[in-house]
Amino acid sequence: MFRMVIYVIKSKQIGYKAKQRNSRSRKRKNVLLFSTEGNNKTETLYLRNLNSDRYVVRFCKGNYTNPLGMVNTLIREYEDLDLNQNDGDLAYCLVDSDINKQKETEIFKALRKAKKNHIQLIISNPCFEIWYLCHFVYSTAQYNSNDEVIQKIKEYIPNYSKNLDSVYELISNKTYQAIQNAEKLEIFNLENKREKYKQEFSPSTDVYKIFKEIGFLENE
Repeated sequence: MFRMVIYVIKSKQIGYKAKQRNSRSRKRKNVLLFSTEGNNKTETLYLRNLNSDRYVVRFCKGNYTNPLGMVNTLIREYEDLDLNQNDGDLAYCLVDSDINKQKETEIFKALRKAKKNHIQLIISNPCFEIWYLCHFVYSTAQYNSNDEVIQKIKEYIPNYSKNLDSVYELISNKTYQAIQNAEKLEIFNLENKREKYKQEFSPSTDVYKIFKEIGFLENE
């Protein structure tokens, strides 16, 4: 009588370790991940100042200028960095309407994609500098170009340029006023039956929503 002996050899995979995703025990800071247009430094020079004891600011790589491309980049980096909204990580895509009717269509496409992926589209109409203006004045004046907005900014910041890296320091003491004025602009546009995210919704800026979400008003 023969006895068959079967040896079971357990294989061990070398060099691989399962990724621990979204661990609730993590002790790192929350991340503010931003996607901004192309090589424009205006937003990055300003927003990097939001680094704090609670948040670390990061910017997406790449030079996309079309809203949908920016959103797609943001989604990829959000996943690559293993971020999680439930842990307090936040993702924002900052887009200027640029008084461009074609861009309006692109914004709506990006908006639909962003909503499905817990990303907030932050629109400034016509450009980001409207947020700077809100630090100084509430005005519903219409602008025919981004350059007109920049000329208006120079009434308050004479040496202003898109690469000026001291803007945050110059205006940060007026952030509360800026939030109020930006909210008033949104109410003005809504009361005048203007549709959000369209060219007619101007002047306006959603940048105030970032500050409210990260708890700026709680410290006031």
